[in-house]
Amino acid sequence: MGSTTIGYLIRKYAAVVIFPTIVFSSIYADLRRTQKWKARLAEQNKEQ
Repeated sequence: MGSTTIGYLIRKYAAVVIFPTIVFSSIYADLRRTQKWKARLAEQNKEQ
C-alpha cells in the first residue's frame, strides 16, 4: 500500500512540479543569455 500511495502522489503532483521547473529553467537560461549578449555588446561598443 505504501508504494501505491507514493506512486499516486508522484502522478498527481508531477505536473505541479515539472511544469514550473521547466518554465523557471527556460526563463533563467534566457536571462543568462541576454546578460552575456549585453556584456558582449557593451564590450564591442567600448572598442569602437
